[in-house]
Amino acid sequence: MATCPDCEFDDVDTEDVEQGDTLSCPECGRNLVLLSADELDFADDEDDEDPEDDKPDDDTEDE
Repeated sequence: MATCPDCEFDDVDTEDVEQGDTLSCPECGRNLVLLSADELDFADDEDDEDPEDDKPDDDTEDE
């Protein structure tokens, strides 16, 4: 069993999950990735993107 890093639900079943696999927290539904036997982290695809892509362009012109 592991603890969800978002809602702190401490009964996330990781018994049939291998390291690197993704699963959902049964309490909050957050997508998680198994780092080790009892350690979970967020598995959001958005975290893999370059943060610079989310910033607006400063050199836009109003015409």
